[in-house]
Amino acid sequence: MSAGVEVRPDRSGPKRAILVFSVFLGGLLAGNPARAQMTREIPSLAYQAVFSELYDGQYGDALKDFRSEGRGAIKTAQARWLDSICYETMVGECYYHMGHLEEALEHYSAAIRLATAYSQWMTRVQFPPNIRVSNRGRRIPWGQSSRGARLGRYPKSFPIGIGQIDNNRPFREGGVVQQAQLRPIHVQEIVRCTTLAIRRRTELLGPASPHDALTQSLLAAVMRPGLPNHWSEAWNDIQRGLALLAAGKEDQALPYLQRSQVAAGDFDHPMTSIALLSLGKLAMQRGKFDAASQYLHDATCAAFRYPDPGVLEEAFRLGAKVHLMANRKGPFPPLSAAIAWAKVRDLTHLEVSLLLCQAENLAVLGQTREAAVTLELARRTIGRRQMGAGRIGCRLNYLNALVLFQQKNLAEGDAALAAAMSYLQQGGSHWLFHIHLADRLYTTDEVASRIAMELYGQVLRDPLPEDWTIEPMEAMAVLLTPHVGPFERWFDVALNKRREPERALEITDRTRRHRFFSSLAYGGRLQSLRWILEGPMKSLDRQSQLLRQDLRGRYPAYEELSRQAEATRRRLQAMPLVADDTTGLRQQSRELDQLESISLNQEALLREMAVRREGAGLVFPPLRSVKEIQAALAPGHAVLSFFVTGRRWYGFLLNREKYAFWSIGSTATLSKEVAQLLREMGHFQQNHELTLKELSDPQWKQSAGDVLQSILKGSRVDLSQPFEELAIVPDGLFWYVPFEALQVSVGGQMEPLLGRFRIRYAPTLSLAVPTGRGRNASGSTAVVVGKMFPRQDEAVSQAAFDRLAEAIPDCVALKSPLPAPSAVYASLFDRLIVLDDLNLSGAGPYDFAPLPLDRGKPGSRLADWFGLPWQGPREVILPGFHTAAENGLKRVDRTAPGNEIFLTVCGLMSSGTQTLLLSRWNTGGQTSYDLVCEFTQELPHTSPADAWQRAMLLTSSSRLNLEAEPRIKRETTDEAPKAEHPFFWSGYLLIDSGTLRPEEAKPKKPPPAEQAEVKP
Repeated sequence: MSAGVEVRPDRSGPKRAILVFSVFLGGLLAGNPARAQMTREIPSLAYQAVFSELYDGQYGDALKDFRSEGRGAIKTAQARWLDSICYETMVGECYYHMGHLEEALEHYSAAIRLATAYSQWMTRVQFPPNIRVSNRGRRIPWGQSSRGARLGRYPKSFPIGIGQIDNNRPFREGGVVQQAQLRPIHVQEIVRCTTLAIRRRTELLGPASPHDALTQSLLAAVMRPGLPNHWSEAWNDIQRGLALLAAGKEDQALPYLQRSQVAAGDFDHPMTSIALLSLGKLAMQRGKFDAASQYLHDATCAAFRYPDPGVLEEAFRLGAKVHLMANRKGPFPPLSAAIAWAKVRDLTHLEVSLLLCQAENLAVLGQTREAAVTLELARRTIGRRQMGAGRIGCRLNYLNALVLFQQKNLAEGDAALAAAMSYLQQGGSHWLFHIHLADRLYTTDEVASRIAMELYGQVLRDPLPEDWTIEPMEAMAVLLTPHVGPFERWFDVALNKRREPERALEITDRTRRHRFFSSLAYGGRLQSLRWILEGPMKSLDRQSQLLRQDLRGRYPAYEELSRQAEATRRRLQAMPLVADDTTGLRQQSRELDQLESISLNQEALLREMAVRREGAGLVFPPLRSVKEIQAALAPGHAVLSFFVTGRRWYGFLLNREKYAFWSIGSTATLSKEVAQLLREMGHFQQNHELTLKELSDPQWKQSAGDVLQSILKGSRVDLSQPFEELAIVPDGLFWYVPFEALQVSVGGQMEPLLGRFRIRYAPTLSLAVPTGRGRNASGSTAVVVGKMFPRQDEAVSQAAFDRLAEAIPDCVALKSPLPAPSAVYASLFDRLIVLDDLNLSGAGPYDFAPLPLDRGKPGSRLADWFGLPWQGPREVILPGFHTAAENGLKRVDRTAPGNEIFLTVCGLMSSGTQTLLLSRWNTGGQTSYDLVCEFTQELPHTSPADAWQRAMLLTSSSRLNLEAEPRIKRETTDEAPKAEHPFFWSGYLLIDSGTLRPEEAKPKKPPPAEQAEVKP
């Protein structure tokens, strides 16, 4: 709006029309058409009246009316004229507040193109030579400015010539082709709208702004000289400073912004508030909170002296944010007075925004009841206004979630947070928009690969601590929203355009990590806070360890609850895991109920922390560089990692010294070969029975060799060379590949990889190497004794349990019903073995019950295990798990194959599991029990990978008990075959990071060739 216009609510279009018509008619009735021409405002009076709708929060109505007024904009013979800068900017501003960012950017860009085309227009304005002093020294309700500049008096409009003008020459230098007519023009409003368009466009473009062609054109245009030694240069300087900020040249922008605060070196002016706002925002981003606070306060004072409700709202909002970021005590001083003033002035948008700032401030101070009252006042003030559906409404929902969490109302708090995230994810998030724009610049070949790498790295980064403190809503929205395409294209740029394989490999880990985060409530933010506050200190970096101390100090209620939980757990650990009598059961149940109650209160506080401006990083899964991973690999160990994109599949093999990478040839051929191999192993459908003839058919060996050849084709990887251990990081279809059974040629003979080296798996590259947590060889073992196969007698599982109990101390069979939900009860034991069928039946990866004795009850799902009390069992063995491999991939999810395994594995590991044994298919027989028993009883004495290889080799060389194998057809035979067929032993995934305490390791003399052969 024009700097000197008082804003009052006027939502009547006819009134605006009457106002404009009366002014124009007055000139005609005076018999002076020239006066009527001169009296017409540029922009129009009706345009100025629309601001009452905008600042009342009626964005849709304002959009309609700004559009309507824009259709009457002045047009020259070639194009639209200067006043269209205002119309385009304000249409963009309406879209901006509504959350329609693409449309907003389009209109801001249109305004910038006009400003660039008419970059010399101010040289044709007939400015007065000097500035007069203003006596408008009204008292500012919320405090006085710290600046000593005098107030200048500036006319509402200035004459400018309009006609056929040579835009490349100033008016005073004869840049006129046809006789120009003098028209009054609101120079201040055109400059204000130009600066607003530049600021908003920079904000929407984000990291892409410096690489944008229009940004560069604007920068070149505004740097042209204006009127030498004239006070109007202050208005040019503010545009220059903002254009330099848009181009990413902050240090060069500062002198212009500093200089533009005053005109003629002495006078404040209508753009002073914009310069101060920009300086304050820059200081805030650089962490200079004292300077930022002063700039922003002075910006509110300047925007009061030269009224600009838009700058007022932004300066107050950022000032309140800096107050919280700097952890200042007490309420933000100016808010109460500013709210009262905005209410009197009918500036509803400003009033509601200030109320929301006040509510957040009160909530942070622990004044929950007062914060709730303030939010309710904001809600009532919004009423049916259209701002409720825009960013203001999003802020209201987000802060409502914070207050509800403080009130321990988790269900309604989650609903309010979901509503806020819905707005952001459906188009209102600036960060998500930055990702979209950066991706579009690359896919349309508008930037070079070097720039694309830089942009992707910026927009696809994990939220940093400062991101959480500045804009936690945006950080959470980015984590919750999948970015499959942009991550894949970032990888493509790194590997295929920039030839940076190490960087590409690190991007694959970031992609997997984000895939996991986006599947979680709060985008992994909540889970990371659990790790920071309750996880093992060895798993945390120095920054996270310091943050734990800081958070526990600033949330004393959480610290007290944590102490209570620890004391309760100690009492529970002193009791038998399964109570011996009724009295013991009652006592255990009481303590478990107490632990559950404490945990629920902790979870409420964690949710409060999650939505507040707490600068916590993302802890699990960890991120490591390729060099860090190589350094962490033991001699004789290698990692085989896969990455599946929508176009191609890739393989990477690395050891301590070197790495290799390759593109896997025909993905369609490999898919068919894997499916064929699974069918030849007997996988047609769940519980399909195999015949003895099928078990004796060696055809699977040829297919297993073909699969390995297809995987390694085009690479220089040689798996026939001896080495100790291979960690596999699958992706997509590779989760279903039984690598242990794949055949490699050694000395002219085909051998399974199982016999060549130990094999384990990891969900991410960084989890393929030790995490530093160590292992506890002792501890309690809980066993679920059920049925691995529907028709099986429970006595079979009972016999397996008896065998385990003989070999493992503190091994107990769990009883139904459990004394507490499994999410609570499972925190008491170190190892969980589930000898029961675990069919997901189409449920999500976090919806199954890892401990099926309370299946279907509250607190039984894996999703419930994510919560406190942290942590779950360190070792989890699930031989009855099912995946799409058991039906030969006929029912695989084509959009995200392997995701049900990947997310299940990540979910369990994020809950504290270090070693996980998971079946791709359930054989349900004696061999399955034998594998579990051999593996479990050996675990205390060696590494998980070593224990598992030993278990597989022993079991595969033993004779089958056909009567105890429910998936083998009953047939008469002279001698039962051995369990050499991979159906019995290759369907398991041992997930482990290779962790082993030195005192547990068995000294071994490495073989002559220590490394997996990776030929350069």
